[in-house]
Amino acid sequence: MLRQLASSLWVDEVSFRMIGIDFGNRMTCVQLSDGSFWLHSPTKYNRSTHDQITALGPVRYLVTPSLMHNLFIMSWKKRDKDARVLAPAKAKKVAADISLDGMSAQEINQLHNGEISCIPIEGMPLLQEYAFVHHASKTLILTDLAFNFQGHLSGWPKLFLILYGAHRKFGPTITIRTLVKDKQAFGESMRLVMSHDFDRIIVSHGEVLDSGGKAAMEKAFKKYLAPVTPE
Repeated sequence: MLRQLASSLWVDEVSFRMIGIDFGNRMTCVQLSDGSFWLHSPTKYNRSTHDQITALGPVRYLVTPSLMHNLFIMSWKKRDKDARVLAPAKAKKVAADISLDGMSAQEINQLHNGEISCIPIEGMPLLQEYAFVHHASKTLILTDLAFNFQGHLSGWPKLFLILYGAHRKFGPTITIRTLVKDKQAFGESMRLVMSHDFDRIIVSHGEVLDSGGKAAMEKAFKKYLAPVTPE
């Protein structure tokens, strides 16, 4: 079931269980000015959700925003054969069935006529995440770069999220911090993200941050935002 966040912005939120924990998964659906749809990190194909979207407009873009979020994209492509699949070039090495339109971030930006900006997050070669900003709704769209679990949990889920650095806070997990191999390149990417005007943040796992996103990003990534000085 789609949940509308703004006039041209919806999310589809589903369960996604691993190691006994429901991390949830979220697809972001942006309707472009021509009426077509841009789907970020498609969730498992569901005919009802697909019908809700296509009743509003055709699906034009299917976005795999990192090397870890590609499980369901081709099941959507089978239904929307004219949609373009945008993904990191190495996605085919992770999932050989992906038929993608290999494009640079600059080319992807040109596709969207300035409505959505694409920012490659450098310095994390094993993830290759792309961040996006939907300008009309002032929304930053992330995948695994930050989690936002704010609910009250207990038992194993609570313990795991505490150990993972994701319990009741917005920000990068231990995995993300470990995957940063080039802090200077990563910091430059984060400063580019922060140069955009956004207030809302959508993450794949956890709650949507409806407002205050700029301050939350600055607090969560403070150590990376300061320029790295040579030793």
